[in-house]
Amino acid sequence: MTSSMFPHLVLDQYRELMRLKTMKWHGFGHRSEIPSTGELALCKYTWSFVMNGNFKVEHLHPIKPFDEVWLSDGLGFIIKKNRYKMHLAEATDTAEKSSCNNHQAVNQANAARHKLESTGIGGVACAQHGCFVPHSMVDFQKGEKQMNMDYTLCEASQHNMEGITRAIIFYDINCQYNKHFRVQVDRSQFLEMSPGLTIIPGIGLWHGHGHQDSCYVWYASNFIEGIGRINGEIMETLWAHLNLISPAAQGMTLCRKFKLARNGILESGKAFNRLDEAAPAHLKMEWLARERTAQSSRLNDPAAMDEYEINIKKGAWTSIVSVEVQEGNARNAAPSCRSTWISTGLAIEEAQIALLIEVQRIGRRSTETQRLDIAQAMRLDILDGLDDDQADFTETSDTWANSPELTVILLPSNLGVDQCRHCIAEDLIPLEISLHEGQANDALHNLQIHLCNKAILFRTTVRQAKSQALKTRAWSQVTSVQQAVSLHASIYSKTRKQMIKLEPGQDQLQKYKPLLCEQLKISTAVGDPNA
Repeated sequence: MTSSMFPHLVLDQYRELMRLKTMKWHGFGHRSEIPSTGELALCKYTWSFVMNGNFKVEHLHPIKPFDEVWLSDGLGFIIKKNRYKMHLAEATDTAEKSSCNNHQAVNQANAARHKLESTGIGGVACAQHGCFVPHSMVDFQKGEKQMNMDYTLCEASQHNMEGITRAIIFYDINCQYNKHFRVQVDRSQFLEMSPGLTIIPGIGLWHGHGHQDSCYVWYASNFIEGIGRINGEIMETLWAHLNLISPAAQGMTLCRKFKLARNGILESGKAFNRLDEAAPAHLKMEWLARERTAQSSRLNDPAAMDEYEINIKKGAWTSIVSVEVQEGNARNAAPSCRSTWISTGLAIEEAQIALLIEVQRIGRRSTETQRLDIAQAMRLDILDGLDDDQADFTETSDTWANSPELTVILLPSNLGVDQCRHCIAEDLIPLEISLHEGQANDALHNLQIHLCNKAILFRTTVRQAKSQALKTRAWSQVTSVQQAVSLHASIYSKTRKQMIKLEPGQDQLQKYKPLLCEQLKISTAVGDPNA
């Protein structure tokens, strides 16, 4: 077998040796029976699976196909090739666009690459520990097509599934894949799936954020009964979250880890008990009944899982509040000019904030064009025609004669509650509070939009920039969005300050809280429920 003098003359039989060792490890070798499909690999957890494809594992066409000899065809993790090829020859895939979001796995399923025998591989693994299911790894001929994943899932369902009637399958595009799976199985003579096996479809928590909002409660592991706390992404190389905690646990013994886990369970139990004690008994019974209904109906109607959706009623915008105020004035025969006056005043205050930010940004080093723009803006005289209570604004007008961004607008909030009562204008106070609520809702909505845009820019533009020119453009876009964030944050803070002057109720003060700097940052730990 070996020769120390002439090693180059020794036959290369390493693969044959490895095949014998593999059979020995799994109990074969001195018995007459031969291994069946998948018997040279083992994973004891078969309750939950995760499916995925990998397009980094490519394979070129062999130069001499007739010299290729498969020593363990179908005996390990790779499926038997001949039966798989017959399935591909018979199966048909219907090209369709994704009805959810723009998923590449759906839209690029028929993308051909003629120089490759295999464009990638797909398989099934244990969703708990990542052990690949034996005899379930397939090759892709084009993209990640339904016919490929159907075969790998059916083969995985044949391994150690005796007596199991319920399995949970995670797949990145399960909202699309699960629609036609049973139909494809019934059509094919090479696909076998037990009719008594109930498949609960799921989508990994990380990929769930690339879907429509409804897919989160329909398919996320957080809402699948009995699955535990898993992310459904174990086949991906996303270890960033684990890297945060691994240094603290790398020196621990198993006993130490058990003690920490036990203490963590006690703390979690105390937190749950506090929430459970605060909830009314009749509501808990109602919630449990609605949960049972949703879980029992999820297979036939995924929309039943909307019970877990958080129903947040958005605040009324300024335009909606203005219309409601106008309609109220019409019913009460009150003059509508009052709401128009206050709405115009609030719009002017917003323009003042934008102008103040621009003046502070330009500073003393301004160009001629910038000075011309500021001079044109300063022509606006907001207090023209103001006759009442001039003494209250004399000092302000003299001091800020050349600063329209600092001019005080004649509004009940600037006059004060006592002055409004003195002028018999108390009915204007609730009117301005209502309009301020709409203004605050507008500012918060715009903040949410711009913060999301900022996060998207970092992911799609800044991180993808490969040259200095592209990075400069990317950061210019980020700066522009950040300026919009600062503007709407200032508008909200100003609006809340004006509301406090009008002495609103405690409910309104609890609803519109101070805006903190850390709230203007998007944290992955908060945005990702699996963080």
